[in-house]
Amino acid sequence: MIRENDGEKFIEALSLNQELTFEYAARVFADKDIAFGETQQTSLGLIRADGRYSNLALIMSEQCPYSVKAAIFGGVTKEIFKDRKEFTGSVFQQVDEVLAYLNVYNKVASTFEGAYRVDSPDYPEIVLREALLNAIIHRDYYIEGSVLVSMFDDRLEIMSLGGIMPGVTRELMQAGVSVPRNEKLAAVFHRLRLIEAYGTGIPRIFETYAKFGIVPAIPITNGGFLISLPNLSYALQTAAKPCLTANEQKITDYFKSEFIKQEAAELLGISVSGAYKLLQRMTERGLLSYHKAGKEMVYYVSSHIKFNQ
Repeated sequence: MIRENDGEKFIEALSLNQELTFEYAARVFADKDIAFGETQQTSLGLIRADGRYSNLALIMSEQCPYSVKAAIFGGVTKEIFKDRKEFTGSVFQQVDEVLAYLNVYNKVASTFEGAYRVDSPDYPEIVLREALLNAIIHRDYYIEGSVLVSMFDDRLEIMSLGGIMPGVTRELMQAGVSVPRNEKLAAVFHRLRLIEAYGTGIPRIFETYAKFGIVPAIPITNGGFLISLPNLSYALQTAAKPCLTANEQKITDYFKSEFIKQEAAELLGISVSGAYKLLQRMTERGLLSYHKAGKEMVYYVSSHIKFNQ
């Protein structure tokens, strides 16, 4: 209630810690050939009108109390931990170190198109960067806690505290509508050319995945913002190699030429009607094709399908 009525954004409020250092931030500004003296710190909002540091300065300093916690899991659940790490310090340092950490586990598959090698990572660099920057820039800094990054075999999830801003829907975000929670922090990242423009991050993520016919997920969460990025290698492999039931596997393994439902029923030891229903489901999934021979349906395994071995 205080947050909604005091009229002052957290990012602009007085930092309780005034003993701040900016070694990492200074290097980032220097790398971009942008001055970072007292005049620039004042114009950006790090130094308030009263001459003291704001919370924006706190977040950019080595003394930043917020962190990113990353975990690597084996499989598609959180049952098996492979590695975990917490990243602290300036938000600029956290972004750089988290991306470097994720890239260790971001496998790259190489294929050849003619004489040229094409490298395809599980997660395109632009997708990782935009999703992490979105979490850092738009999280609710009133809430204590860490941005959570979880990598599974099939997806990468990034959870930041604070839900979607009032009036903004997932559809509007995908269209590029942005209401920055921390406008001055976003302005700093934009000044450093670390983001192109407000509202472009989510659309760029969806546009990148659209090239592969894949859609990221933004599940509804209470008090947080979660984006789930599919592992491209996993998703494309799964699409190319459908998961089959035991009976479906028997059908695709056994029949190398045309067959009818009675033959499928005999192979599986089930009724003819049960076999017919199974073959219809497989046809609907594109696993089988068929043609009619009189009144009889003649089936055959679709030649374009690659199955799990």
